[in-house]
Amino acid sequence: MQVIIMPDQPRDIKQEIQKAAGPEKPAAGIKATAKPAARLRLPKIAEVSVWLDTYDDLFSDFDPRPFEERAVSDDFLREAKTFSKEKAGGRFELVLLIPHRLQDTEKEAVIVRRLHEFFAQNRELAGSAINANRRTGGGLVALAVLLMLAGAWLRSIPSESFLFNFFLVVLEPAGWFTIWNGFDRLFFVPRQLASDLQFFRRMSEGMISFIPY
Repeated sequence: MQVIIMPDQPRDIKQEIQKAAGPEKPAAGIKATAKPAARLRLPKIAEVSVWLDTYDDLFSDFDPRPFEERAVSDDFLREAKTFSKEKAGGRFELVLLIPHRLQDTEKEAVIVRRLHEFFAQNRELAGSAINANRRTGGGLVALAVLLMLAGAWLRSIPSESFLFNFFLVVLEPAGWFTIWNGFDRLFFVPRQLASDLQFFRRMSEGMISFIPY
């Protein structure tokens, strides 16, 4: 499988694919490039083009289930995130190039539906993870404030009791640790998950189509 980032100038897609077709077979594996391949220039309607050897290239090799339920390939997801960032902004469109002799329109309809379903499910999971981390972070910050208030109250009471000093030693670092962990869950983790949410949203809402070569 080979990933090609598309140029801005519109071209005749059918004519270019016919010219590009030849005895040589695209290199196996996935390869992302910032420039279009020399032998193939596709129009802007296909912002990103992916060479496929078979339909199985989109799915995990270890999942024997049918296309309706099969897990999407990690290699494809990794490259999809890369070219999604390179094509930030605007409507995202993905064209999957499949050998003409292997084209099956019924399978393609199932695969497109499966990919949209997969990306939509992960979009919901990413959104839920962001909300869950924010709720957890808010709770940890509130708990940290209580621990620090308790430590400050104990410090204001003069006492030489071992148990009293033990609680004082425990409460103060526990409060600081909890509040920093809470801030991490409240701000930093959601920011990291936001990129995944944006990616899955673009892929679930974008156009996916197959073209034989």
